[in-house]
Amino acid sequence: MRLLEFGFALFVCVTCLGQAPFRISDHITDDSCRFTFDDDPIPNCVVPIGSRLTIARQYLARLDFSKDSLSPEAARYGLAVVIVGYSFDYVDRSGRILIQDIAEFDNGPSDFKYGVVRVYSGGKQNYATPSGRLLFRNGYDFAGLFWNGRAYGCIDCRTICDLPVTDWGNCEDIDIRWVGGRWFRLTADGKATPIPPERWYASMRDPGIADRPTFHRREPPK
Repeated sequence: MRLLEFGFALFVCVTCLGQAPFRISDHITDDSCRFTFDDDPIPNCVVPIGSRLTIARQYLARLDFSKDSLSPEAARYGLAVVIVGYSFDYVDRSGRILIQDIAEFDNGPSDFKYGVVRVYSGGKQNYATPSGRLLFRNGYDFAGLFWNGRAYGCIDCRTICDLPVTDWGNCEDIDIRWVGGRWFRLTADGKATPIPPERWYASMRDPGIADRPTFHRREPPK
């Protein structure tokens, strides 16, 4: 009799689990974190210490500072990647979060190029040094990847889709083009040189597939 009762209870339990599957998105909060893409979110993983957010001490051993991590170049600067909420962040060996909201690239965090990494800050795109210092005071509506020692950014530019939208009604990231606005040639030491105003319309693929914008003398179709 007890065996039958146990079997019935097990059936009910499995049935309940089938009705309420575990969904990662239901468990992601601003203080949860993951150390790999395969991890379940760990609640209360991020704690405030003074003015800094820090990974809780009991999870520090999970940090990966090796060249096989999600961000191999960051390992050169003693940094590791943590997925905090929905954001990629860089932390140091003590667990302090030094760089937040790293821009995504190729389904992962952007890596360091010429000593800086692309980030989102204050609703703008910018670059941060390994210590977390922002390279440009006000940021840009678009800031491209660094190639050959330079990058390009724009202010008051907008996005258009190069190709017809997908079956889901979205424009894929690789088909987005930034157009219009004022463009600047950027260097990793924080210098910004305006592009000559006679080239008043420029466009560039995101996330920086090309190493420089394409300049035109007329507006693209709306």
